[in-house]
Amino acid sequence: GCTRQRYFSWKNETPTGEVYLTILSLDESESDPVFAVQWHNDTAHEVTFDPWYTMERKEGNDWVDVSVADVEFIEIAYVLEPHGVTEKRYTTAYFDVSEIGTYRIRANCTIHRGEESETRGVTVEFTVSATQKRYKLMVEEPEYLYEMPSPRASFPAGETVTVKVSMMTDTGVLFLVNEKKVERATWESGQDFWTYTFPMPAQDTVIKIKTYDGFLQYPNEKMLIETYWLAHPETETVRVRNYYGAYGEGSAIVAIMDGQDTSDAQWEEQVGECVFRYPDGGRITVLHGGSFFTLPEAFEKQLLTEEDLHHVLDFHMEAYDSLYADAEGETGK
Repeated sequence: GCTRQRYFSWKNETPTGEVYLTILSLDESESDPVFAVQWHNDTAHEVTFDPWYTMERKEGNDWVDVSVADVEFIEIAYVLEPHGVTEKRYTTAYFDVSEIGTYRIRANCTIHRGEESETRGVTVEFTVSATQKRYKLMVEEPEYLYEMPSPRASFPAGETVTVKVSMMTDTGVLFLVNEKKVERATWESGQDFWTYTFPMPAQDTVIKIKTYDGFLQYPNEKMLIETYWLAHPETETVRVRNYYGAYGEGSAIVAIMDGQDTSDAQWEEQVGECVFRYPDGGRITVLHGGSFFTLPEAFEKQLLTEEDLHHVLDFHMEAYDSLYADAEGETGK
């Protein structure tokens, strides 16, 4: 579940020639928030007050006491000198301030004018703007949804969010919550949707639903596509253009990915003894340990051996034989 939260605000007024209260701050480190309140004596007379106070909620034109406990206050008089200021702390522990609305702290004071004295109430208002903070949930591809409370809903942090995505034949789905992958829940026979659940983050959240061709020739292609998308979530379409196998006991997966920034210019790169020629800006990339490396980087980090490079080059030359037609008899040079 999530922690129930309340959000307080206030706007102080500073009348002249009066005794009045202002809220300095709110300490929410305890389970029951505590207000720091300043007493202001903007008169030329001595003022006294005692520890008593209450809290009230505005209902229409009336103020209703929201006390939930009987509190015995000690009998003591605080003295506030003419034009003086002092600070007191007032806890909400004895009052129900859980509802949205306008509240006030009310206390009493006595103004001493020579032999005459006047007792009056003083108040300061605050507002509870919400009983629980909620965060927006947005879906960038709502057309894939089978069912959700709303394409633009809101949830409190920690609440379990359930999203149903329509099943698609021969289609892979990558479900991202704030760019992080969420695994699909176990599919039950008869369902025509996939279910994804996650705890709502404590921030406005974006769901992205990425789809790709689910009819993949090699098992590692799914890992290549999803890992590439996690690293480049802004990319609209990702696919494996050429798969060149796994090396280093399967830990280094080699391929050319569509989705990279490409140009039409032919180019080449030499790695070890091998020259790799490309028809456009796409290049061979190596997936290892959840990160992508260029061929030179992978060779330098010893993720691929010279022998591995020659195997990769064989696949590459087969895929782009026209680029090597003028180099017959050479080893990629």
